[in-house]
Amino acid sequence: ATWSTFAAALSAAKAYLEPEFIPKSRQSAVNDAVKKLQSAYDGLIKQSDEILNPYDKVEAEYYSKINGPGTENCGDEGGTMNIAYTANGHWLKYSNLDFTKGATKFLARIASNSSESEPDPELELRLDSLDGEVIGTMKAQKNGEWQKYITVSCDVKNVDGMHDVYMVFKGPFNFNWFMFKGQDINPYERYEAEDFSDKNGVNTENCGDEGGTKNV
Repeated sequence: ATWSTFAAALSAAKAYLEPEFIPKSRQSAVNDAVKKLQSAYDGLIKQSDEILNPYDKVEAEYYSKINGPGTENCGDEGGTMNIAYTANGHWLKYSNLDFTKGATKFLARIASNSSESEPDPELELRLDSLDGEVIGTMKAQKNGEWQKYITVSCDVKNVDGMHDVYMVFKGPFNFNWFMFKGQDINPYERYEAEDFSDKNGVNTENCGDEGGTKNV
């Protein structure tokens, strides 16, 4: 989501869009080029904002810095691009996340087809630097396909104020979007049933509903 990303996408799209007449045989490539260009443009615009809202869905490719991974077309519903080709030690940086409401939970849309013999990949969340405080560690459950996405979550240490967030990969998985949940419950927004503050006798399990993580 940098200017160089946008320039590369523009160059690729230009090669397909320059001819005055585009034959049907090239239409798929044209559509692919336009999709990449739109995603790069959206990321560039998003990056130009001084402050990201971590409580809204943030596309993973809207990073401010990247080390290691690449991007590819995303097969998730509503997806344009996703972070891909990740490996242990790769990382993404998201600058100027405004946690004024506090944050106690992290949600991410991921897909992983890593080897069954390997442990589930993880995403480590660090504040302000690569060796900064770890506020949460998300397990990216293997689901058998690189483009079959599930929503996973983890608790995070209560954080507030303005911060950069480094997301450090511990194993391979595809990454579409993320968002944080604040500590205050808004009764006019959807709230996950398992995000209770206290309980008596109930348990949670994996949820099969679309976009679900757990259910009571």
